[in-house]
Amino acid sequence: FFSSRRRHTRLQGDWSSDVCSSDLSSSNYTISNLTSGNYSITVTQNGCQSNSISAALTAPSAPATPVLSAGPVICSGTDVTMSVLSPVSGVTYTWQNSSGTIVNTGSSYALTNTQVSSSGTYSVTATQNSCSSASASILLTVNQTPVAPLSTSTTTYCQNNTATVLTATASTGCTLNWFDGANASLASAPLPSTTTVGNTTYYVSQTNTASGCTGPKTTITVTVKPTLNIT
Repeated sequence: FFSSRRRHTRLQGDWSSDVCSSDLSSSNYTISNLTSGNYSITVTQNGCQSNSISAALTAPSAPATPVLSAGPVICSGTDVTMSVLSPVSGVTYTWQNSSGTIVNTGSSYALTNTQVSSSGTYSVTATQNSCSSASASILLTVNQTPVAPLSTSTTTYCQNNTATVLTATASTGCTLNWFDGANASLASAPLPSTTTVGNTTYYVSQTNTASGCTGPKTTITVTVKPTLNIT
């Protein structure tokens, strides 16, 4: 806007441009929604007109469209941060979800404990000097993490009895992963030893073959009881 201050009574001003012309009847005069161009002002008092003062009005340019990090593909239950690459100081970045709801203002947007429902396209707009850029979008894909598999193993034996290989039920599309008590990966389901009395721990989890998401482990404790010796 343009503003002019008067020092004498009955001071009038003439605003002129390609788009508007008006009388100045107060100490300040504001014209809104001006377009870019050249403007001038003259002041008339007691029939005498002043020289003309000119000003060029240049509309501020909108900030550049944000450049975003790659769209993440993650498993449910994990955390993720989506970011504007090389954010510009003084620019406000506004994040919206796929429903158009503003979810964050800043150069990054962090989600914790993500769920499949968090999936979708998020858009980001840069704003500076009341001018906004075109929006950029990023696709977040959250795949379901499998549940812990159900163990179907026999877990109690008498000492030196014959044991069977541990078993568990995998969900559709998943494969089982076996681990010993130290969480070392095993090539296949283990066959417990019954030689020594006591407890031995094993673990099993499952991985979805399509998404690569691995779920929590199920603990399997095998107990070997002593065999009585009657003499």
